[in-house]
Amino acid sequence: MDILEFLEDATKEADAFENHPIKDFSLEDQLLYLQGLALVMNADGAVHEDEKEYLRILIKSFDMDQSSLESLVEFANQPDKDTIQAFFKTYRRKPIAQLFLFDTLMMTRRDEVVHDKEMAVVNKMADQLEILKGTQKDIYDLFCFIKNKNWAESALYFSSHLLNPDHFKHLLDYHGLDMDEVLASAREFRLDRLKAAIQRKVNLEQYSWEPISYLDGSKLDPKETEITTEFLKQPLFTSELYLSLMQAKLDRGELRIEDGIAYQGSGTNVYASLKDLDLLYDQENMALYINPEILKERSDDAEGKSRKYSEELIKDITKLFGNDIDVNKPSDINKVLKPIFGSVISYGRKYGSSDFDIKFPSKQGNNINQIVLGHSGRFYNNPQRREYISSDSPALDMNIIDVLNSGRFRLMRTGKK
Repeated sequence: MDILEFLEDATKEADAFENHPIKDFSLEDQLLYLQGLALVMNADGAVHEDEKEYLRILIKSFDMDQSSLESLVEFANQPDKDTIQAFFKTYRRKPIAQLFLFDTLMMTRRDEVVHDKEMAVVNKMADQLEILKGTQKDIYDLFCFIKNKNWAESALYFSSHLLNPDHFKHLLDYHGLDMDEVLASAREFRLDRLKAAIQRKVNLEQYSWEPISYLDGSKLDPKETEITTEFLKQPLFTSELYLSLMQAKLDRGELRIEDGIAYQGSGTNVYASLKDLDLLYDQENMALYINPEILKERSDDAEGKSRKYSEELIKDITKLFGNDIDVNKPSDINKVLKPIFGSVISYGRKYGSSDFDIKFPSKQGNNINQIVLGHSGRFYNNPQRREYISSDSPALDMNIIDVLNSGRFRLMRTGKK
């Protein structure tokens, strides 16, 4: 007995995907799925043993008779139009077609050589299955990450609804990974990547800091000891972020754009006005881009810069930082600022009785329109260079995204030793 050959055979027999979604399909639909892959197998005019082995793995995963492999090879060499038409009729516009496209990519890499003819067949089948171009790219990216065992990047596709996780969970099981653990790492990875992008944009190193004092010379009691001398003028959420977020949704068919307005799906619910986000739309190429003609001018009236976002857009933005952020709860602004900058928004200090509620921190002799988080848990500013705001002064009608993009707040932190 050749032990090496025996071990190779035994390993092959153990090789199968548990809980592959197609396993729950009818035998007829399973066979059509495999016949679709068989077309890809022979796209370069040659059927390789490694490609046949991948079909064998799937056959075992579906609990089908192993003799099916021979008929699949025959079909690959002599396909018929009726079967091909039946395949597309069964899987066209079905979410499970995402997984089929993934399996075709697996098939093309089995012989370690990717032929142009193979990819031409794969792309043609993806188009015939009516898989959106954006989704095709998502699947290709996921394939590359899984192939290279880059689980943190792979997990982003399971945690952000880019793809249906139920169709790909078996891949994690196959590699001995726990979905919950992978999703947890994805949240951390996504936040780290977003933090790095915002840090590069804002560049906190360009700001100087000074000891915190208020207009009457008093000091702040809490642990923060210093404050930026100037406002954070760069908006944290920029047109680049909106473009990336919305283009992905547009590519997946979750948005449609008419007359400069992005709507959710085929309905009438407004997702965003492109003008508000400094975006334009190229209808011919279905592509968003940043309007080069618009230069942002920030008004001295911070309250007047409050923008109107749809609830869905706000939800998508804050979800990047965590699902527990309430955009209408002012104190939650520090759940965004603290992880990025290690700092918090400047506080308005309680002053005297209820007749004088909020005292503003000094700002190099110019204290106008500074937005602070009041001790009452609401946002306030001080128009006309006022030093104090009385308790009956109205709070700002701004959510945390409005404030983060206002260019009218400062950061506080514990001073460096």
